[in-house]
Parts: sequence; C-alpha cells; structure tokens
Amino acid sequence: MDTLNERIKNLRKEKGWTQLQLAEKLNVTDKAVSKWEVGEANPDLTLIVTIASLFGVSIDYLLTGKKEEEKISLDDMDSEKRMHYLIKKDDADNFIKYGYLKSSNYGNRQSNSIYSGSPIRYGQSELKPLNISIWKEILDANANKIFGKCCDSLLEETKNDISVAVLMTEILDTVIKKCVDLDRDDFLKALGTKYFRIGVNEGLRLGERVTFHLPFVYKNKYEKQETFAMNKDTLAYFFEKAADSPKAFKYLTELEIKTKNVQSQRGQYGVDREYYTCTSLYNAIMLNAIKVGNYELICEYFKAFKEEVNAFEMQRDTFYNYSETFIYNEWSIFARFIHFSKEVIDALIAKGKIDLVKEIMAHNKLIVDKVRNLRSSYTKNTSSIYVITEAEIDRLANLSRTDLTEDEKFKLQAVKNHIIVPSVLRSSRNQKLVREILDNNYYHYYEFVYDSLVKKNVKELFKFCVDNNLDNMASSLMMGESRYSYVLSQAWSIFSSAEGSAEYERNKLIIEAQNKIGLELKDNNRSRKYYYSYGNGNQEIPYMEIFTRQYGDVSKYTGELGENPIIKRIKELKEAIYTDVINSIAAEKKAKEDEIAREKVAKGLTKSYFEDLMSRGETELFMIKLCALQDAIFMYDYHYDGEDYSERLNAHFKELEDCAPKSRQCDDGLGYMVDDTEWENSEVIPAKNRINHLRDLFYRLRVSRNNISHPKKENVKELTNSELIECLEYVFSINRKMED
Repeated sequence: MDTLNERIKNLRKEKGWTQLQLAEKLNVTDKAVSKWEVGEANPDLTLIVTIASLFGVSIDYLLTGKKEEEKISLDDMDSEKRMHYLIKKDDADNFIKYGYLKSSNYGNRQSNSIYSGSPIRYGQSELKPLNISIWKEILDANANKIFGKCCDSLLEETKNDISVAVLMTEILDTVIKKCVDLDRDDFLKALGTKYFRIGVNEGLRLGERVTFHLPFVYKNKYEKQETFAMNKDTLAYFFEKAADSPKAFKYLTELEIKTKNVQSQRGQYGVDREYYTCTSLYNAIMLNAIKVGNYELICEYFKAFKEEVNAFEMQRDTFYNYSETFIYNEWSIFARFIHFSKEVIDALIAKGKIDLVKEIMAHNKLIVDKVRNLRSSYTKNTSSIYVITEAEIDRLANLSRTDLTEDEKFKLQAVKNHIIVPSVLRSSRNQKLVREILDNNYYHYYEFVYDSLVKKNVKELFKFCVDNNLDNMASSLMMGESRYSYVLSQAWSIFSSAEGSAEYERNKLIIEAQNKIGLELKDNNRSRKYYYSYGNGNQEIPYMEIFTRQYGDVSKYTGELGENPIIKRIKELKEAIYTDVINSIAAEKKAKEDEIAREKVAKGLTKSYFEDLMSRGETELFMIKLCALQDAIFMYDYHYDGEDYSERLNAHFKELEDCAPKSRQCDDGLGYMVDDTEWENSEVIPAKNRINHLRDLFYRLRVSRNNISHPKKENVKELTNSELIECLEYVFSINRKMED
C-alpha cells in the first residue's frame, strides 16, 4: 500500500539523497527521517509544505498519493492519437467536435441495393461502409456515450430505409448486446434484429449477400427473404437483461402478426394493405422464456397463434399451398399457421406444464387437420409439425419425475401408447420385468385391436379410436359384435399402411408412432432383419409385405378373430425379444467368466516379464508362458473354436490366409485380362511368405513347449533367441488387452 512514509522514502531515493542529506535540508535529525520512512512517526504538519516543495510535488500528492492529471492539449495531439484518447475517455462531445463521427466512421461510398419494403432488406440507398475497427474499439472501451452518438448518426444517415446490419456483419452480436445494455430499441429495429435467425455471420462483408433466408410476404406475394444471424447467447442476453432493458426486450418478443406499411404496401387504389412479417426466432424466444420461467410470454404467443389459425376460413373454390408456415397460392397469402416445436413441447413437459402442453398439442393437431383438408394441387407436407397423443404427453411427463424407481422408469421407456419398443426391451437384463411388459403390452396396434375385440374390452378400444381420430373404426365398434371382424380388418389397413396411401394420410399420427418404435422380423434362414416402414433407418419394408413374404397373401386373415396366423407371428416376435434378453444375459455371464479365466492365465504376463526371462536365460519358462498367453488371447479375445492350442493356432493362420491379398488380373492395355504380376510380387507373395514364416515359428514354439513337459520328444529345429523375441513381438501385437 502506498503511504506517506513510503512516498517520502521513494521521493528521496529518486533525488539520490541519503537520509542525512534530507535531514539537513529540513533542519531535522537523520533519526527523525528514518522514523518517517519506516512508519514509526510522521513529519510535523508544518514541514509538509516544505517537503512537497523540496521534492517538487503537490501537497495533495504527498498526503494522498493522488497525482494531478496532466493537462493535455487536444489541439496539439496527433489526429489518430487524439481519437484513441477520446474513445478511452468516452468524450462524446469532443469526438463529435473533431469530426470523428463523420469523417472516421464512414469511408468510400459503395452502392448496393435490392428491393425495399422490408425492415431487413438493404433498401435502395447508397451504403457507406463503416470503419469497423473504430466501432470495435468503441465497443471494447465501453464508450457508451460515443457508441450512442454513432448509432444516432447512422440512423440519421440511413433514415430507416435499409437494415444497417449489412454494414456491420462482423460485429453484429457485440453491437446487439450493447444496444440491449443501453436499451436502444430504435437501433435494434434499424438492425432488423427481430427478423434475424440463430447462427453465425461468417465472413460477410459489405456488398455480399446473406445466405440465410426466411419466408416473407412482399406486396402480398410469398417469397424468400434474406436475413442475418445472431448467436444463441446473444438472444439469451435479452432475457438476462429484461428487467434493466424493457424496451429492447419488448421489441424482440412483441408479436407481429400483421403490420401496415403505407409507402411500400399501398394497394392499387391507394388503400393501405396488410402484409405478414416473419421471424424464425419465435422458437428460440420461447425456449429462453421457458428457461427463465416466463410462461406469460408463452401463453401470449399461444393465444395469438391460436387466434390466427381459427380466423382462417377456407374458400370453397380456391386451391392452396402450404409451406411450413404460410397458406398461399400463386397470387396471395391467406393465412399463417405457427405451430409449437418438439423442443418447446419437451421443455414445457420438463417444467411440469402438462395442461398447457395438452392445449398446445390440440393447436398443433388443428393445424394438421386444416392443412390436410385444403384443396391443393401439391403435396401438403405436415411432417414438420410435432403432434403426439395425450397418453404420450402423460408418459413423457412421468418420465421427467425424479421419484420414479428404475423399474417404473424402464416401463415408461419401453412402452409407448400400448406398444412396446423392442430395442429398449432388449437392453434390459431383468427377465422378470421383460416378461411382465411383454405379457401386458403389444408389439403392434393390430395385436392391440385383436386382443381388445377377443376379450371384449371395447370401452378402452373405443377411447383409443376417439383419442386418435379413428372415426371409422369408432363408428364400426358402435354397431356391435357383428362388425368386429370388419374393425379388425380396418386396423390392419390402417396400421400397416405405406406412405402415400389414403389410410396413411388420414391416420398419420398413430401410424408414425408405430413407425418410430420400429418392428423387427428375424429371417432365421438368412440371419437378416426386416423393418416396418420408417422403422429404424434400416431397410424399409411395409409390415404387410413382411407377412406376405412369410405367409403369402395375408388379406384373408386380417379380419380373423379366431386362429390368426398374423397374431401367431406377432407373438413369436415378442417371444424372440424375451429369448434375446435371456441369451444376452447368458452371453454377458459367460463373458465375465471368460474374463476371470483369462485373467488367471494372463495376469503378470507382461512384455517386460518375458524380456526378463530371456535376459536370465530361462527360455523353457519363456516358451511355456508365451504359449499360454497366446492361447488365452485366441480363446478369449478372438473366440477361436478348437479343442486345444494347436487347433486354435491353425484357426488363427487360416484367418490370416483368408484376409491376405489374393491374386488378381488386370487389363493388359489391349483388351485382354492377364495376371497382375506387379500386384502378385508386391502384395500377394510377401503376405504369403510372412504367414508361412509365422506358421513355422509358432509350430516350432508349440512343439518345443510340448517337448519340455512330455517324455516323448518330437524332432524340431531349435528356436534361436532372436526368433523367440520375434514370437514375443507378434503375440503382443495381437494382444487386445495389453496389461500395464
């Protein structure tokens, strides 16, 4: 810490004086000066003025250590040095006075124009590039006053005719955060931040087009609109600073369903026309709102989106198109349907907002229904709209609970809306639990319908039909037992439909639920698996086709409530799952036993152990232990079949031969196929020689080991030390579990 005592000492040393010399100048003893400097005493107040004058410092500095700020003449400073100084001091008045706002921030003029009319479009003004290095310096120095003046100047320059984001793509995220700090919603609007998307503006400079696009309605027509990007952290910053920057937060999150633009959107007869604006940020905004617990914002969005969907009335004679958000045709936009994403739904479920999720899911379903009922000459793809049943919502909600036992959690993971998930069941090692799940749930919705009808559990089946909009099946059920066979046939038609069929389109939700779970059929003869359409990303074969391959035409069985071969096969598939679990348990048990057995043989047999044996001349023990280690590697690492070490050794060299390069032919340039001698000499023959050499080495090693322990000796060429070392190196090269 800088004290009066230390300042006196340092000033004295700077002058090069001794304590005695300073004492003489002040007419005091050198002991008094010594006490001042070590802090045992302070000089008399009457001496302070004299001491300050003697050292050429102010009294204020001597007492407090505070130096008088050096008086700087801005007029005498170099222009660039003065600019850096003013930015450091955040002296906005002088920054403007000396012309830096106009002359330094803007350079050569450069023209770049596209259509006007959008808050994000470049407009038709001439763009003057910014001096980005100066803006960066202002931002780094937290020169908020100067930054504000720069923003004001730029707004005046562009007059909101263009998105100023195009001038500063390299620093957009930093600028946006600064605008949030200063609550500058006006500059955020000028940037067009509301219409950005999440991402990174990599390598963009003035004059370059931005590659991200949003759908946009321009002069009432649907088109793509260029936009910019900001990082996830930048968007989250709005929420972090929401309380301190309410205008910025309101700008970003306030909904724009429809707006008016008198200048660019005036109709043919001078009447103001409404047009849609679009942002891709709704999803990210809602995710951040959920994260901070701002559910009021979610409800506000939900209400607005729902009103917009409900307000749409389809015109009988009009053909429509649908693309993710807009209902439109060649001439006009009719409506905008905004749905809630899976990420938002999952986040709400995780927060326990189950009732809200169910309302939102009804909204998503309504969008799907409305789009499907449109008259259209194009395919109406609603695959991007996330829709699940209420039962699935409840299942996911239960999965997020922290009080579940492991078995309860597994049951929820292994069964979705009555249907088992084979891959999850096969992962279990609890036979009893797997048996319980298989006995009380279904492999396929057809099995569920069959079981419900046979057991006359019609109430639950009817509820299932209503919940999943299976109106025809529900109506047939209400007609009584005489229609049960027909209901079962309907179930097969619905749940085994291929994409593109009418049944598939009408009942897409429930069919896709089946598809995502995945149906497996083992073909024991060919050891191959078939999958129901869109099952697990493997070969896609409709379920009906699987049965056709097994049984021929299955249509005659689909309504059979008695002995039904389809049901028989489904039950076989369920039993196959149980068998797989048992086999997996047995295989894992054997693997553990093998690991223990391998450990008994290989423990301590490190490379250094063998090298030590060689150095001591214990070659017999070396050969016995090396053969034991290699046999353990063959049995437990490579799983070679064989009664003894000799057979497993032969299996190993047989595998090497199978994998070795083979002789081949090549074109001789005249259209004839001849032996590829170059390949033969460079690859085939060396590999063959290498295998034969190794076979000879290990044959001799095995026989030498046998000769040690058996009275009947077999003639074999003795291995040299270098050959034993070569054997050692090879064994450790194939060792998959090298011991430390």
